[in-house]
Amino acid sequence: MHRRSLAACLTAAFVLTATCVFTVVTATPAHAAPARGNGDREPVYLVYGHSGSGVRHCTPAWRDAKAAFRRWGWDGPLITWGYYRGGTDCTRYYRGTTNTRLITLGKALARDIYRYHTSRGRSVDVLAHSMGGLVVRAALTGVRKYHGRDGWPPYLYIEDVATLGTPHNGTPWALNCRDTSRQCTDMLPGSAFLRWLTDEPQSAQRTDWTLIGSGDDRVVPPVSALGMTSRHKILFTPGQDMGHSTLRTEDSGRYRCLYKHGGVRWKSTTACRPPLLLGRHALYHASAW
Repeated sequence: MHRRSLAACLTAAFVLTATCVFTVVTATPAHAAPARGNGDREPVYLVYGHSGSGVRHCTPAWRDAKAAFRRWGWDGPLITWGYYRGGTDCTRYYRGTTNTRLITLGKALARDIYRYHTSRGRSVDVLAHSMGGLVVRAALTGVRKYHGRDGWPPYLYIEDVATLGTPHNGTPWALNCRDTSRQCTDMLPGSAFLRWLTDEPQSAQRTDWTLIGSGDDRVVPPVSALGMTSRHKILFTPGQDMGHSTLRTEDSGRYRCLYKHGGVRWKSTTACRPPLLLGRHALYHASAW
């Protein structure tokens, strides 16, 4: 074979191989990404936090939030998603235990969102408490890292995520249960799981994150609850009984808090809305609020 012909064949083979690799790695959405916009008709996933017993029921976990969202006019579906096989009454859940790693839970959540919403061209919002926020981060991180390989969906449409007391940088509290729960091992500061996570992971639609924490939280310190890059950060200042679980249930009152929306400077107010209402605002607004 002439050298010129051989070179042409090798070039064609390289182009074909590169094209095939690109096709495998890059997923083309079956639907155009939904337009981002303000609204209260989007489906909302409610994802709870860690349970030392491996049992957590969705009704008591999210009763206050669901009632408050309906009272405030949210018309979209409120989907409770659980991950302990010992729990009941969730809309859907993965049958896991306290030893189910957070990457596994992230994949399960991603698959659920893709199956019921993204694959049909619909986007969702997510309100997550405590460890639930890490599960959401894992879902978005895994999709971006694996692009449809190893059981991960090829892409997701998640418009907004609000986390309540999530240990984005881990929590010393996990030392209490690291010997009996792999999930606690994942939540230790500096863990391999936390290093694997992407900072402010994005969906194919772009995802607007809001982080909410409290100075009264004895489980997740503020430096961790607000420990990820995000456009919106809100901190309830100490001395207001805004504990870890209260972040998931409080729907009334006015509070002192520090906040920032997109800027680098913190602002303060004595008329901060309760955490559930702040979460609702975060999911309602596409970006600025």
